Amino acid sequence: MTTCHMYAIGDTYGKRPGGLRMGRLVAIVQKEMLHIRRDSRTLGIMFLMPVIQMILLGYVATTNVEHLRTAVLDRDCTFQSRELIDVYRASNYFDIAYYVADETTLLQLLDSGKVRAGMIIPAGYEEQLLSHRQPQIAFLIDGSDPNVSNVALAAAQTVGQAQAVKVVQRQLGIAAGPMSSLEVRHACCTTRR
Repeated sequence: MTTCHMYAIGDTYGKRPGGLRMGRLVAIVQKEMLHIRRDSRTLGIMFLMPVIQMILLGYVATTNVEHLRTAVLDRDCTFQSRELIDVYRASNYFDIAYYVADETTLLQLLDSGKVRAGMIIPAGYEEQLLSHRQPQIAFLIDGSDPNVSNVALAAAQTVGQAQAVKVVQRQLGIAAGPMSSLEVRHACCTTRR
């Protein structure tokens, strides 16, 4: 039994279904170019919109974080701890806005949005530093904006490492290595908008 197929003139026999021939593509491009030439506003929009988008997104999508309001809980209250606070203040990343007496107040300031970061210097910081041990400070960062918190974490670590280098330079004879490290906990505030 043989099967007979009938095709009308202009059918796409032997071609991919939905395929676009090169001649049709050229005709569509010519038609669109004619429309653009006739309507100069379309041409202006076509070139102006990407420029506007690039400018707007360049300002909005910045990862530059400076002057984060910071609260400090200094349980050591020594020359070395005050020097560390001054280094963070001078870094331009952190503005010391509050000195608090306890961790509860620090967490309340973070939760209320009054500060975006908190630094806790434990008691015995200077003693550990002078006895060539590895002192640690805690840095709490508001995690409600992940970009800001990641940049603030990197800035806190960078400032801490720079201070460690200064301490090593002061204490000659110590192997160059990290003298202070940062323990970072993200304090995410989901209730604040």
